[in-house]
Amino acid sequence: MTAARLSPLCALPTATITRLWIDPNNPKRLINGNDGGATVSVDGGQSWSTQYNQPTAQFYHVVADNRFPYYIYGAQQDNSTVGIASASPDGGIDRTDWYGVGGGGESGYIAPDPTDPQIVYAGSYGGEITRLDHRTGETHAVNPWPVNPIGWAAADLKHRFQWTEPIVFSPHDPKTLYFAAEVLFKTSDAGMSWNIISPDLTRNDKQKQQASGGPITKDNTGVEVYDTIFSVVESPAQKDLIWAGTDDGLVHITRDAGQHWENVTPKALPEWGTVSMIEASPTEAGTAYIALERHKLDDFAPYVFKTSDFGKTWAKLVNGLPANSYVHAVRVDPKRASLLFAGTESGVFISYNDGAQWQPLQLNLPVSPVNDLVVKTDDLVVATHGRSFWVLDDITTLRQYSDSIPQQDAHLFTPAVASHTLFEVSFFGPGLNSGKNPPAGAIIDYWLKTSLKKAEARKKAPMPLVPRLRKKRLTQSNPRMRTRRTLPKSPWTYSTPRAKSFAISPKRRRGRTGRRFWRA
Repeated sequence: MTAARLSPLCALPTATITRLWIDPNNPKRLINGNDGGATVSVDGGQSWSTQYNQPTAQFYHVVADNRFPYYIYGAQQDNSTVGIASASPDGGIDRTDWYGVGGGGESGYIAPDPTDPQIVYAGSYGGEITRLDHRTGETHAVNPWPVNPIGWAAADLKHRFQWTEPIVFSPHDPKTLYFAAEVLFKTSDAGMSWNIISPDLTRNDKQKQQASGGPITKDNTGVEVYDTIFSVVESPAQKDLIWAGTDDGLVHITRDAGQHWENVTPKALPEWGTVSMIEASPTEAGTAYIALERHKLDDFAPYVFKTSDFGKTWAKLVNGLPANSYVHAVRVDPKRASLLFAGTESGVFISYNDGAQWQPLQLNLPVSPVNDLVVKTDDLVVATHGRSFWVLDDITTLRQYSDSIPQQDAHLFTPAVASHTLFEVSFFGPGLNSGKNPPAGAIIDYWLKTSLKKAEARKKAPMPLVPRLRKKRLTQSNPRMRTRRTLPKSPWTYSTPRAKSFAISPKRRRGRTGRRFWRA
């Protein structure tokens, strides 16, 4: 007998391969699925199609900086940390409008400096955190504990850093940065030194910190680490008031910058759940929201809680959320306190009455896990785990909406402050995978209870120099949406620039009811 010889295939764009389909009628036709998307081969794997045309990035978190136009940041599963512009002066958002933001890895938080967006802190699992100066390209490791934990059981570690440990700036002091393990670290000198400002805030159950894997080959790479702080936020309304939630289901608060901590875990909170995100009210010091999920315990129910008295009492807010779609994050609109947004395993939900009732805000957003979301100026920025970044721009009408509006014959929403910046359209047109910029000029939104009928004579009339406002009838099933017209150009734009292995740049598309998400 003669032994068959294996021939190597052409290298794939992404290392982690999860699926491979072989055409049973023509084995040279292959489809590969991986953490970067999908690629096709028609020559038996000697060459593969591009992944640059697919917005398939798996983001864990999202944050935006304070420049204009703002940049969006996140860490991509099995890829890298990235920052991308929300608009470009070059006619369209393309490959030149995004860049890597340091030595952070595939899963961590990103924290741009509030006073200097060229300085970015990026995290990875195992306690890794880097500081990038984009002007010089210099990246410094600023880990608070300089020991690589890979290979060790969590029970044997000095500090337990998990897969996506929080990195957040203080809203009161731009030099104060927090970084979480089982304790909370704080730096005020750009990571050159760190102080521990809390005790172990977890259950510290050693039985749940044992080595993962078999007796010979271990699987201790960071994601297996348990009993850690999973979410941290300092209240924008009160300095030194810090909330911390853990992956084993505890919530703590300090009002004196960490000198004293109090366990304020809701009594109705199921044990061993992950406090995925804590959101502190921007105006009320004692008010906070938590999103908890227990899918690893085969519990896919949504859990959202609110306190208005510094954690003494909590109310559960899940009416309207699907019974099998757990919640990753809840965010409060900074301009309308009762307006909440929730990122769930199946999409985005909105509440106009402080969580008493939720309803979908899906529009043209693909059904995908929304791991995080943030309100930036007048935009809602969303991080999906599998369909990249998306942005719903100009949520002015959502802030002004009330149940009485659909009962009116006509209603004119107060426009948002318009920007005089014009992002030109390229003379040669956008590239195949590049995207159009946000609309320029003032956006006028309105509601008409009854649609207007065009007279026959008006149909033949010449077009006016200034486009007429378009109308859209709202329905009770989706009362908050509207069609809008930008003066002097239409707002319905789209874009998708390229990335290394993911299409991670914006794409604007029209929603069925007039609103739009744009893919980032």
